[in-house]
Amino acid sequence: MGIRFYAKNYAMGGTKTSPEVSLCMESIFGPEVDILSWDYAMTDGRSPPLYNMWLQRANLHPSRPILFSFGQRYADSAHQRLEADGGAGFERNFLDVRKVFPDSDDLTVNATTLTPGVKDYLCNKGHIETG
Repeated sequence: MGIRFYAKNYAMGGTKTSPEVSLCMESIFGPEVDILSWDYAMTDGRSPPLYNMWLQRANLHPSRPILFSFGQRYADSAHQRLEADGGAGFERNFLDVRKVFPDSDDLTVNATTLTPGVKDYLCNKGHIETG
């Protein structure tokens, strides 16, 4: 298809999204971002205001990236506002994602037919791999 994909990992373990990340996105991630992924459930998962601030600030980024969020349980109304403001976002709860991917240790699943990114996502009775 001729599409080049570049992924950059800007992980900052144990960091909250606000105020540091939310207010400095262009400085941290750069001016040309196509996709931003929210993965702060460990630090912000129980705080809708922190998630909302990240979402609003990401929507103001100069490149208007698509926003991916996994695990944010308070996201429904925030994403409706995001889309109403012309932004694009994708949000799913981890439990919903786990239902989509088969357990590769299940003998009824032919793991060789799964794509590499999915093949080892769930194994050992639903345990999500960490590395």
